[in-house]
Amino acid sequence: MNSHQQFAGSRDTAVEDESASYSYPLGPRLTASGVNFSIFSAHAAHVEIVFFDHADAQQPTRVIKLNPALNHTAHYWHIFVSGIKAGQLYVVAFLHRESYYNRDENGEEDKATRGVAELIFAKQRNGPTGTVKLIYMPEVVAFEDLSMRLLSRDGWDQAA
Repeated sequence: MNSHQQFAGSRDTAVEDESASYSYPLGPRLTASGVNFSIFSAHAAHVEIVFFDHADAQQPTRVIKLNPALNHTAHYWHIFVSGIKAGQLYVVAFLHRESYYNRDENGEEDKATRGVAELIFAKQRNGPTGTVKLIYMPEVVAFEDLSMRLLSRDGWDQAA
């Protein structure tokens, strides 16, 4: 393990030296030893950078979860990832929960949007960007595509 990486299964926790990453310029910036990523988000609580070996890969080869204490300055998330070369495939994704920001006078999350989240694909080296609505499933501590949950509940995906 080098000083820029800490592995935890298939997910890495960012422990990059703060002096090695910069919030400017925005986007990926290739250097001789790796890439500095800088992303603007006024509301993101968590940011992950997901790497793939090829465009058809179903699973990422590496996922780096940025640490808010080390990789967050004002509205900028930034990290230096050593060893990345030109042409590396990656995705930058945000998880946004509207109910977290819209609370009632008692501090409770908005009941109409509780459990609903948006997975925002903000940047993708080789593919589309956009938003997928998700629903939190506390019984399995996971998120599911909200459109699939609605289809299943209404019986649209049931065989006749």
